Amino acid sequence: MMKRFRSQWRERLHSPLTWYGVGAVVLALIPLILVVWYVADRSFGISAGETVLSGKRAQIASLSAQLTPLRGIAKEISDTKAAIDNFYANRVPTSYSQLTSSVGAIAMKSAVRLTQVTYSQGDPGSDLVEISMEAGVNGDYRQVMRFVNGLERDRVFYVIRALSFAGQQGGSVSLRVRVSTWMKPGDALRHEVESPGTSATAALGQPAGPRSGGR
Repeated sequence: MMKRFRSQWRERLHSPLTWYGVGAVVLALIPLILVVWYVADRSFGISAGETVLSGKRAQIASLSAQLTPLRGIAKEISDTKAAIDNFYANRVPTSYSQLTSSVGAIAMKSAVRLTQVTYSQGDPGSDLVEISMEAGVNGDYRQVMRFVNGLERDRVFYVIRALSFAGQQGGSVSLRVRVSTWMKPGDALRHEVESPGTSATAALGQPAGPRSGGR
């Protein structure tokens, strides 16, 4: 029985019909295998693409958050530049004569008497050079305070560096005041030969201080 079965099996293996059947099955399976492979590959590609896309979206969101503080910075820069230009044009003096006129006007308005007015220059910077003014201020307390307030509120930019008590006689007090302002280096160099102390005291009808003048 087993011999007969084996004999039939060998005959079928050698039969062309058997191999034609196997070939037909293989040919039928190839398209199915290709479809399965294509679907699997496309699914993997879509998944990988979505991962990359998600990463790019995260990067864009991060960059957007970082750039948020910079939005409108162009206008802020423009406004700042305009404010600086306005400050230079309106609050930075262009000569010592402008300083003496300004200080003299404040002194006259506050009714104080200035003595020993001296000026000196600091080291020139790239944009501005500091101009220091030192003067004696005589008057009653209210007059002196009006003079100090006048300096702080004047169109010319002044910074009060020091106030020192120099004496008192009756209702009059004497202070020594040191004030700074700034000029452009070219203006300071061009006008440093002026005698601003004389101009300031002369504007008040007072004698000039003994150490007046620019450095």
